[in-house]
Amino acid sequence: MASPAEIIARTVGSHQTTPEILAAAAAVTRQVLGADSAFVAVAGPVAAYPMSITDGIRDPRFRQIVVRPGAGLGGQVLLRRHPHRVSDYLHDPTISRDFVHVVCDVEGLRGMACVPVDGPDRVEALLYTGTRVAGPTADQHLRTLELVAAHAELLERGPQQRDQPRHVRHVGRARQNRHAHRVD
Repeated sequence: MASPAEIIARTVGSHQTTPEILAAAAAVTRQVLGADSAFVAVAGPVAAYPMSITDGIRDPRFRQIVVRPGAGLGGQVLLRRHPHRVSDYLHDPTISRDFVHVVCDVEGLRGMACVPVDGPDRVEALLYTGTRVAGPTADQHLRTLELVAAHAELLERGPQQRDQPRHVRHVGRARQNRHAHRVD
């Protein structure tokens, strides 16, 4: 049986374009973590990140969310440039209330985590996972989410780096070291 890391590498690595890579990242995140949902907000113009990819989201209003620095969970990730997680989105004091109605009341999500998908000079996307039950995201789940983001980052940089599994391990370790002791 394949390990989660092998499943992530195979699933995300089989795609060529950024939209395909990010959609695969959401799908494999949900599959490997057994999460209720996974979704991606992709960088747009003027520091806006529209919710572009959803897996396991039931209500179409969720795609109307546009994340900006400081707004919601992803907005904290944009400000801090490192992962953030909340046990209960509805009541968490570290995030703004911008999206509580859609996220909690409409979609029913409670426990969530978000990691940046870094580009060369900015955060290119925000990768999220969410559950419909309040509770903390386990450290291992957060590391897995970071591994998915690291694979997406590597693939977005181009085909010349695709066949460098050592680099993937290096990126994963670098992300882990960069975010050690800073995960909220």
